[in-house]
This record gives sequence, structure tokens and C-alpha cells, in this order.
Amino acid sequence: MAEASPLIKRLEEFFEVVEIYKKQLDVLLHEYPKKRSLDIDYKDLERFDPQLADELLERPDIILDTATTALQNLVLPQAQENKFEPHVRFFNLGDEMDVHIEDIGADHIQKLIKIKGVITKRAEVKPKVKVALLKCKFCDASYKIPITKNTLMPDICESCRRRSLRMVDEESYFVNLQRAEMQELLERLRGGSPASNIELWLEDDLVNSIIPGDNVEITGILRIRPPTKVKTQASYSKFIDVLHVQRVQREFEEVELSEEDKQHIIALSKDPDIFNKIAESIAPGIYGHEEVKRALTLQLFGGTPNKELPGGGKIRNDIHLLLIGDPGAAKCVDGDTKVALADGSVEPIKEIVEKELQKGYKKLKDEHYTTGNHDIFSLNLDCKITNTKATVFHKIKAPKFMYQIETLTGKTVTVTPEHPFFIYQNGFVKSKRQKM
Repeated sequence: MAEASPLIKRLEEFFEVVEIYKKQLDVLLHEYPKKRSLDIDYKDLERFDPQLADELLERPDIILDTATTALQNLVLPQAQENKFEPHVRFFNLGDEMDVHIEDIGADHIQKLIKIKGVITKRAEVKPKVKVALLKCKFCDASYKIPITKNTLMPDICESCRRRSLRMVDEESYFVNLQRAEMQELLERLRGGSPASNIELWLEDDLVNSIIPGDNVEITGILRIRPPTKVKTQASYSKFIDVLHVQRVQREFEEVELSEEDKQHIIALSKDPDIFNKIAESIAPGIYGHEEVKRALTLQLFGGTPNKELPGGGKIRNDIHLLLIGDPGAAKCVDGDTKVALADGSVEPIKEIVEKELQKGYKKLKDEHYTTGNHDIFSLNLDCKITNTKATVFHKIKAPKFMYQIETLTGKTVTVTPEHPFFIYQNGFVKSKRQKM
């Protein structure tokens, strides 16, 4: 407590000096326990005391407990009367603490970090003991034990020195606990690496604050728990003890339409070819995949509600589609086409594919395919050469005809009829099909 005392005074000063939190504290005190959390922007703390902000990142448990004590001291009479035990939740950490899920490791244990992703699973809410009441079954001595992250439950009674302590569930204090799972955002993946997942633990007023499909930014502390099996004694599992949840996707209600937009939408709705126009507007830089684009178009819209069949059966107005396909978007080139690898070497594509197929492959009609992990050079949509990964390798039976294309510089490439070419036009990279 001697170490925490100056921290308490400093945090009390922060809550009093920063006007917005002084007002929010009054609201919290008035609405407690219906509202139990005070959200603090990390940038505000950083401006007030950079050293204290750094301490929060490195020793979040100490700073968070101290912040709670500071809040209770500021409203001491009310805190004692109403058992005021608020949560202090920091958010909006700096970019240096924005960690990819796949990079979370030993360096982040017991530290405050920020991650972004999509919620994939959410379990049911379960009770978790917060304050355990232990009672001796021989001498009836009782003890209240606050349960923190590192609490070890005693089993020896201090009065009679017997190993006779048992927890009394009816007189212990529980809070809600919910476990969830988050997956890395696809746009944050590197090359062809798979999306990583991590477990989330949400407590008290954070339970049921997320649902699968939510795109969220999580601020929390990385925890580890020991293995349950003896054989895996050296390997600990990890999870995020969630401190704050913030949705990062825009809600539909936030889209504002001008009168001009509304008139334009009404005019488009009368166009008999509107379905095809919407489908063609989806990923215009990707040639082909018309069926996929039409399916995505249908998924964007609902049907007419409350429609009934002649026999009285109701028709569901929501459209549900199962879209299955290969995540690869490549087309076909001749086997002699040379590919630049990231190590600087150049190899014919057929040699690269054959090497991968020798490790094992699967067969589908007229093609063989396998998976691998090759670093290659490719051109991105900004016309810059970048290092990327090739993860799926196909060997397909050649069509009846192949086309040889010659560029203005005299270079040639032999491709299938479906192969698109990317050109630079009016400041944009566009795909264009060859004309014969």
C-alpha cells in the first residue's frame, strides 16, 4: 500500500482536474449499480501524466486497483453507504500497443494491449466467485477472501489449525463471467497466413455486450493459465481479460442520405437491369465470378415481408445463402511462364508446382492441387511490387486453345482464355480481358 499511496493521490488529482471525468463520476454515482463502469480515454491520462500512462501499460493490475480506490476516496461517504465498487475501463491505447492476434506471446503477459478482430463465438454466462466466504466445519470460524487473479484459497483454519475450511456458496459473492472467441480481421492478415484466434473473458457488466459477427476493438490484459494435462506441463494457454469493448464498424443508422441520394436510389429502383448493375459493381477489379457476385447481391437485400403461400404458409423474407468456393483468385498461365521468387531467383511455374505436388496432392476432375507456402513478388493495386505468399498450387488440363499475348515492349505471355490482364487507366488499376 505504501507504493500505491502516491499513485492514489495522483489518480485522484486526475479525476478532479479533467472536467469530463468529474462529470461522468457524478453520473456514475447517481446511476450505480445499474451503471458500474467509468470509461477513460488513455490519451487523456497520457496528456496528464505520461509516466503514469506507461505504468498502466506495464502494470495494469496495480494501476486499475489504485484507480478504483481513488474513485472510492473521492466519494467516500456515498461509497461506504452504497458499497460503491466501480470498474475503471481504459480504451483508445496508442498504436504501439495495437497487436495482431497472431503476434500475441510471452512479451505481452500481464500487460495491457489492444487487439482488433471479429467475434466468432460466445458462450453462456456463468457465475464466478468474487468474494468467497470460508467456514470451518469444526469451530465455525468464518473468513471472507477476496478472489483476485493470483489468489490461493486457504484450507487451514487459523483458529483450530485444522484443514477444515469449506466455501459457503450461499454467503459468497459472485459476478457474471462469459467466454468468447475473437478472430483476426482478414484485412490484417499477412500474405496467405491463416486467421489466428484468441479466447476472451468478459466479466460483470461486459457480459452479453458482444455477439458473433461484431467487428470490435478490445482493450485487455493478456493472462495465461496452466495446462490441465501433466504431459503438456510446459505449455500454457492464453486469453485476454477484457477491460473495454468498442465496436469499430459503422451502424446502418449512421448513414445519412441527402434528397439527391434518395431521388437517385428511386430512379435506380425502376431500372429493369438494376440486378446486373449492382452485381457488376461488386469488386469490379476482379474479372469473372459472375455467380458469386450475383449471390452477394442477393445477400445484400431482404425480400418482401409477410408474404404467404396459397395454403396459408408464410414465406421467409430474409435470404440465406451458402457460398462455397476456393479462396484463390488466380487464373492459368502456360507452364513455361517464369515467376520471380522473393529470394531473387526466377523459375518456370511448372517446376514450382511440380515440386509442391510431389509432397502430396488432391484431384478434382481435370486438375490436381495442393497447398504450400512460397514467397513471391507480385504487383499490388498501387502498382508497387510487394512480397506476398502463394499458398495454393494448381495443375490443370490445358484447354483446346491457349492465347499468346505480346505487350508493347515485346514481351510475351501464354495464357488461358479466362485470364484477365491488369492495365493502368485514368489513375486506376483495372482488369481487362484479351480480345481475339
